[in-house]
Amino acid sequence: MESEYKKCPFCAEEIKADAKICRYCHKEQVEKDSIIDFKDVIIMSIIVLVAFIGYKYITAYHPTAEDQRRELYIPVAEDYIEQYNMAVRQGDKTQIVVQAGIVAAAFLQAHDEVNYQKWKEIQNQAQKAAEKSISDYYK
Repeated sequence: MESEYKKCPFCAEEIKADAKICRYCHKEQVEKDSIIDFKDVIIMSIIVLVAFIGYKYITAYHPTAEDQRRELYIPVAEDYIEQYNMAVRQGDKTQIVVQAGIVAAAFLQAHDEVNYQKWKEIQNQAQKAAEKSISDYYK
């Protein structure tokens, strides 16, 4: 049979084992099973922190293959645009047509349809200007 008395964990006075409130310090008596241990709080905090970090990692932005392709090919296309501009400055009409086509091809590789169409139009205009220049030369 269990002891009829126990010590109050707050004031250390002896009180009845089934007392709900200590008659000396007037503190509510909590059953041992319902007390949350500091160790349990730490463990639960770590679990919540790990779950939060995992959630943030899972929902974070991860670039798709398409995004990576654009990141790779857009700088290449920009380099080709600079080469096109050099050809324009030099005035060689054939070279302008060729460079515009290379820029268009770079945007095609990058799957950038808007810029591809734009540069195909630039190439077509440059080609017409080159053809006109050649036909004017032979007149």
